[in-house]
Amino acid sequence: MLLGGLFLGLLCYWFGNIAVRLFLNRKNSQGGLLSSSGLMFWCVFLGLGSVGMVVMGIWGGQLGTVLGGAGMLIACCYGWRIGSNRKMKGKSI
Repeated sequence: MLLGGLFLGLLCYWFGNIAVRLFLNRKNSQGGLLSSSGLMFWCVFLGLGSVGMVVMGIWGGQLGTVLGGAGMLIACCYGWRIGSNRKMKGKSI
């Protein structure tokens, strides 16, 4: 219970930080709304969920679920590439 509360507090802080950046129109040090590490974390998190959607869709015979999960997996791969490109640009400067 304590661990869940700490995790919820961390998420509230993170989303609050994003909301302040959006409201004040400020970018972070890497030039975007999310840091490259944050973007890559969400790509992994959502990518694993979409793999699960594809597997469960195949198992249940739901074509829409399979296509939705595959589309999300493609978007996560694209987001991962964006995050890694941002990290490479940050190291070269």
